[in-house]
Amino acid sequence: MRQKYTSYQYSFPKIRKTSVRGFTLIELLVVVVTNQRGIAKGIITEEKLKQIHKSMLDKIRKYGGNIDAIYFCPHDVSSGCECRKPKSGMILRAIEDFKNHDIEIDLERSYVIGDCEKDIIAGKPLEIKTIKIGGYSPLANLTKKSLLEAVGFILKRD
Repeated sequence: MRQKYTSYQYSFPKIRKTSVRGFTLIELLVVVVTNQRGIAKGIITEEKLKQIHKSMLDKIRKYGGNIDAIYFCPHDVSSGCECRKPKSGMILRAIEDFKNHDIEIDLERSYVIGDCEKDIIAGKPLEIKTIKIGGYSPLANLTKKSLLEAVGFILKRD
């Protein structure tokens, strides 16, 4: 079966500066990888998902933030694809896409942040540090109460 990876590369600048509510500006890339099996189930179309992502990006950019790329897996759980988390396919695709744009993602300085075990597991084979949001995970390197808290931790470390 041919694997379908869908990605949006909204911008591939050499350096992306992002601030979150007064945190110091630092250089980082923000990449979203998301399972969207609602597409496979016919609950949502890819076009509608793209509209949702565009709306999300517009709001984030309005407040000075940015997402450099969004990758989604449109397959259902039973498809056996390589892109659906907990597999690392979308992360590997992001690494390759950025590399094709002369941007090397430094995995030693990277983090996978997620609210479920699938997110945490997806980062492990690549030895990316993981942060679990909202509850303890024995698999995660760290647990934080919110995305804002997780981002704050990363910004203070870098």
